[in-house]
Parts: sequence; structure tokens; C-alpha cells
Amino acid sequence: MTKNLAADWDGSCFLLNSNAYYSPHKHSGLTTHLILSGELTVSYPDDAQPEKETFGVGGRLDVEAGRRHEVWMGPEGCTYVIGE
Repeated sequence: MTKNLAADWDGSCFLLNSNAYYSPHKHSGLTTHLILSGELTVSYPDDAQPEKETFGVGGRLDVEAGRRHEVWMGPEGCTYVIGE
């Protein structure tokens, strides 16, 4: 038996311009980001020592519900799928 996973999935695909920036924000549920092209850099400003981590093509980033984060797109922009 095959299950259509897309029917149960709440997600979107984004194509963001080069060097785009999302100021600190949070989501009510877990978010999963799958990088299709370009790169995305994330930081968690509420951490004791915030660091930036960059994800490229094939990378997966999971952000816990309620965790405040900020995001930068790379010089070539970024295409990614995000599911909540």
C-alpha cells in the first residue's frame, strides 16, 4: 500500500533574492528547511553565544517550535522547501 505523503504535508517552496535577510522571528511549530539551490545562513540571537551556520544544496535545517532565529540568503539567493 502506498500513502500520498503530500496530502498530509503543510509546506511551501521559496525562491529568495540574493542577500535577502529575515529579522529575528519564531514559528509556532517545528519547521524543516530543505535547501534546493544557493545557501541559507541561520543564527539564534537568544543563545548565550549566537553563532551563524550555513546550509547549502542538500542541507536540512530543523528549527524547534518557538525558537527565535534570523536568516540570511547567500549571494546567489536560495531556493528551499519549508514544512511545518
